[in-house]
Amino acid sequence: MSMKNALRVLLAGIALVLAYLLVWPVPIEPLAWRAPPNPGYTGAFAINKRLAGVELLPIGPDHGPEDVVLDDRGRIYA
Repeated sequence: MSMKNALRVLLAGIALVLAYLLVWPVPIEPLAWRAPPNPGYTGAFAINKRLAGVELLPIGPDHGPEDVVLDDRGRIYA
C-alpha cells in the first residue's frame, strides 16, 4: 500500500469516527441546572469577630520555617 493510499484510508477512518460521534443519537436528555438561592453568610460561613482582638507580632524580613525535611514519600515537613 502506498503512502498516499494509507493517508486516504486514515482520513476516511477519522471522518467515519467523527460522523459517528456527531450524528449518533444518545439516550441523554440534558437539563439546565438551577442554582439554589444564595443563603448569605450563615451557618459555618457566618461572620464572626473572634480574632478581632488578636495582637499582631512583627516578624521582620527573616520569617519562615526553621527547617525543611522530605520524607521517603516526597512529603515536605516544615
